[in-house]
Amino acid sequence: MSISMNYSCSSGVVTVTWGQVLGANSYRAEAVDVNGTALSCTSASNTCQITMLNCGERYLIQVTAISFDCQSTSNTSTYFETVPCAPSQLATYRECSSNVIIFSWAPTSNTKYYVATSLASNGQLVECRTKGTECFFTNTVCGHTYQFTVYAVSNCNSKTSSSKHVRTSPCIPQNIKTYAECRSDVLITTWDKTAGALSYTVEAQGNNGDSYNCSSFTNSCAMPGVACGDSLSVWITASDDDCTTEKELGEAAKTVPCSPTNVSASVECSPNSALMNWTVSQGAVFYIAMAQHTDGTVRSCHSMGSNCLIQGLNCGKTYTASVIATDMKCNSSQGQLVTIETGACPPTNVTTSLQCDGNMGTVSWTAVARVDMYLATATGDDGHTHTCSSNSTDCSFTDLHCAETYAVTVVTIVRGCHSDPSPDVELRTGACPPTNVTTSLQCDGNMGTVSWTAVARADMYLATATGDDGHTHTCSSNSTDCSFTDLHCAETYAVTVVTIVRGCHSDPSPDVELRTGACPPTNVTTSLQCDGNMGTVSWTAVARADMYLATATGDDGHTHTCSSNSTDCSFTDLHCAETYAVTVVTIVRGCHSDPSPDVELRTGACPPTNVTTSLQCDGNMGTVSWTAVARADMYLATATGDDGHTHTCSSNSTDCSFTDLHCAETYAVTVVTIVRGCHSDPSPDVELRTGACPPTNVTTSLQCDGNMGTVSWTAVARADMYLATATGDDGHTHTCSSNSTDCSFTDLHCAETYAVTVVTIVRGCHSDPSPDVELRTGACPPTNVTTSLQCDGNMGTVSWTAVAKADMYLATATGDDGHTHTCSSNSTDCSFTDLHCAETYAVTVVTIVRGCHSDPSPDVELRTGEKRQSLSV
Repeated sequence: MSISMNYSCSSGVVTVTWGQVLGANSYRAEAVDVNGTALSCTSASNTCQITMLNCGERYLIQVTAISFDCQSTSNTSTYFETVPCAPSQLATYRECSSNVIIFSWAPTSNTKYYVATSLASNGQLVECRTKGTECFFTNTVCGHTYQFTVYAVSNCNSKTSSSKHVRTSPCIPQNIKTYAECRSDVLITTWDKTAGALSYTVEAQGNNGDSYNCSSFTNSCAMPGVACGDSLSVWITASDDDCTTEKELGEAAKTVPCSPTNVSASVECSPNSALMNWTVSQGAVFYIAMAQHTDGTVRSCHSMGSNCLIQGLNCGKTYTASVIATDMKCNSSQGQLVTIETGACPPTNVTTSLQCDGNMGTVSWTAVARVDMYLATATGDDGHTHTCSSNSTDCSFTDLHCAETYAVTVVTIVRGCHSDPSPDVELRTGACPPTNVTTSLQCDGNMGTVSWTAVARADMYLATATGDDGHTHTCSSNSTDCSFTDLHCAETYAVTVVTIVRGCHSDPSPDVELRTGACPPTNVTTSLQCDGNMGTVSWTAVARADMYLATATGDDGHTHTCSSNSTDCSFTDLHCAETYAVTVVTIVRGCHSDPSPDVELRTGACPPTNVTTSLQCDGNMGTVSWTAVARADMYLATATGDDGHTHTCSSNSTDCSFTDLHCAETYAVTVVTIVRGCHSDPSPDVELRTGACPPTNVTTSLQCDGNMGTVSWTAVARADMYLATATGDDGHTHTCSSNSTDCSFTDLHCAETYAVTVVTIVRGCHSDPSPDVELRTGACPPTNVTTSLQCDGNMGTVSWTAVAKADMYLATATGDDGHTHTCSSNSTDCSFTDLHCAETYAVTVVTIVRGCHSDPSPDVELRTGEKRQSLSV
């Protein structure tokens, strides 16, 4: 008996099937586990289902056949395993400081491996597959609750286990900030709430060793009783029922600075400043010292150290001063007050006066009460200093510099202390002459410029240029240069400059030389070289000239230049038939003189324009024509062929002809104008094509029948048509034409010698005829043809007059019945031997020369005799 089974993982039912046994009424299938516990099902067919199987068991399947009271157990069996049981004895382990959770369970039977699942409270799902009984879940997130489950995997998966929940350690608080209120001894700490935290603890420790703390279930707490001027480290921990996070360090906190102590002030003769001193205090970044007058005016200074200088105080005043400490956010309370008394004030109403001769200056002022002495100082723009002192209200400076502006101040001296200087009062001394005088020449128009270094406080400058010829020029300016506009060319000037201040002139500066530009050349003349329209200009040399530049300006506005360091130069690209105005300038040290007066230069004639060519067909004569050129004496035309052959013709009108041109040639035709023996440039090439050449390699051939002759030749380039002519000795002429390389004559005379020529036709023009080629036609038929009949045997004889140069004759007799007879002869007769009786024949004779038959002679009749009658008696 064969047994098979099918186990359903989902329902836990096994279906047993077996082969039926003869004589059995029913069957019992049993599943027996390892403990011997059996489950069974019965059936009258060959299958049944066993239910209520335990998970994780291995079962033996047996089938028993039952026949009434008899049973027969099969000798075959099979095993199967049920679905694993869901894992149990779930356990988790985690440490507060770690992000790893260990999930474990008891092993199950019939299991290949396990699948454990972690589901975080944020929805993140993680699976772990293992053959063991525990999984390590890493990278768990702080402050989250995790749910763990597991199922076993074999051929069938077990049910999922119950769940196990674990909460991770709270997250570390972030964004920790601590601040102190500027007028309080309380520190307030805030932070961002973190996941999983139920409470928070804040601790702070100052640089002086004092510690503070506070706890909170929210995101802030306050620590009272902190000392001034302290800097504190602050950290926080978060806790739940099981875990406390590591300490998280926040931003450092500072309390309000302590007030400075031992404040003092020192004036030390200064009329407008006081040096404040103090002992530094805890928590201060820098200090602010303030001095206040009874009128409400406040002056201050600040420092990161233990002193600073208060400036801007008024002289002769009493101030109350104090110092506060700040850390950029909070200020300390005001410290002890001190009194400041400033020094004496400077004199007022200070005035100056100048004595022009000797540059002596005097300063005066209004007296100040209780003064011991006055000291006056004059400081020039050049840094030079002069002093004078007095116990009255004026004093004098005796050694001042010329052209200097002095700032004059006066201080008051009381008990050895100097007041601030009085406001500057200006004292101007007389002018100095200008220095660094230089001259430059503006080439155009001989304008000279003189420049100098500015003189302080100058009102005006006057420059003078004195020439070697005694001529004098002046210019004035309130800047540092001026120009002379009417200087003579090629002159040397001595230039000086004086300074004017408040109407007074300084001494003149030392002489500086100014040389004006060269004069233009003289005796300018021009000449023309015929070939290439090259013009030359010459002149008389100018002393000290470096170079000359000549300019030719045409009536058409076109300009040409040439340069030279001698007394002539040439223009190489002048326009034809143009009148130029030529000028020359002299160049000395890069400066151009004025141009010389215009001198005229006329160039040679232009080549003719509108040049055209035409061809006369007969004789290949070409004509060239053009538009007349003004003042032309003659024209010369040149035709240059592709083969290098040259033809010329000349004319004093507007055309001329070439009479000996080559056939089938392309010529480039140019024309030059001749004026006073000078040739212009040639005109642009114009093409002239001559007529075609006659054909070459002309040959003739004869077609015997009908005296038709053919002439052939080699093709001629660009030919439109060919015309062949055959002229016989008798003067008779035949023609044929073709656009290929042969044509035929169809009506030639017999026994005639023809001279055959061919001409090429291109664009309607005929070439010269080709050399004669002979064409001989075939012989003429014999003449004077006669026939005779010999009665016996019906033999006929035909005779004729001999034909010159005949090789043979062939006679043909054609009967009315169509019967044909022939005879041949190289003489003047022959006989037909087999003529029919009672027949009329048309007899013709042809001449044979070199195998060619002539046309047949005219028909001649030949009648044969009657047929004889046979008589019977």
